[in-house]
Amino acid sequence: MNGHPLRYKGHSKLPSVTVCVPNNNSINSPNMKLTLILSALLMGASFTFAADAPKGDKPKMTPEEQFKKLDKNSDGKLSKEEFIGKKEGEAKTKAEAAFTAKDTDKDGSLSLAEFSAHGKKKKDK
Repeated sequence: MNGHPLRYKGHSKLPSVTVCVPNNNSINSPNMKLTLILSALLMGASFTFAADAPKGDKPKMTPEEQFKKLDKNSDGKLSKEEFIGKKEGEAKTKAEAAFTAKDTDKDGSLSLAEFSAHGKKKKDK
């Protein structure tokens, strides 16, 4: 054993516990360094996979459900303000551009058909 065992005798009814404490030389050994590096890599990978895990069992909303949720006044169309919502900065700019692109009849509001239509896909170069 590379460490120095310490014995702790606690309460008389409990069994004694032996703890192995590494000495300074064992931390600097190549095997210990390798073990520490591999442990760090495994922990990093597990955090990455945990971040990619689904955020619960909540299914994606259909375009109809999204439209209904955004249509605050229930008039069957989305105004620019309803579409943009509380977005600010770059997100607001992108939302405004998306609204303009989706508003194919240029009446200043989106119908469910306009809202649900997919934009043009970028062609591969």
